[in-house]
Amino acid sequence: MLKRARAHDSLGDRRAAFADLDRAADLTMDSAAVIGERGEIHRRAGEYAEALAAFDAAVAADPDYLWAYGSRALAHHALGDFTAAVADLRHALARKPDYLWARLRLAEFRHEQGDCDAEFAEYDEAVTATTGRLARPYVLRGRAHAEHGRFARARADGEEALRIEPEDERVRELVAQWSARASRGDAAPQPPSPRRGEASWWHGGTSAGP
Repeated sequence: MLKRARAHDSLGDRRAAFADLDRAADLTMDSAAVIGERGEIHRRAGEYAEALAAFDAAVAADPDYLWAYGSRALAHHALGDFTAAVADLRHALARKPDYLWARLRLAEFRHEQGDCDAEFAEYDEAVTATTGRLARPYVLRGRAHAEHGRFARARADGEEALRIEPEDERVRELVAQWSARASRGDAAPQPPSPRRGEASWWHGGTSAGP
């Protein structure tokens, strides 16, 4: 029911989406998840006050509902409240250190704040938390290194990503670019690349789960 509500919302039918959530509540489904999904619909519509109210209610109903903390962080971030956004992500990570989406999102927030050391610390934690099993943390850290002109380090991260996902042609192209610049001793920073959407891949899609 919750995923159907999200599907209706993605098609622009908010009335049907909220009707689905009302039915879910009537069926005594997980109340925190239902409230959280309502908040997510508001967030996606840019209705951040309503979204925050819903996420507050969701975590009140279930303090361990980490998805709601992640979504509330996005709403705080959209309103420019980095302190609250970071606090929500930190809370989620304290409960679940391997919550990769939250870790990568926190790195992005640090990037936006210009805190390079904190940004790389979060990427390092992401690599450690996945014990080298996932390529995405390496790719994102590699891009961050390239943006700071550290092409040898970027290349090393890209090669690790290719070891994990050898068929990823996009990463292969990045590694070729970074290798060429590292070989030339080029230290000019690479223009920033959009990373926000790519770090959002692990959030789960809906409050109901992946």
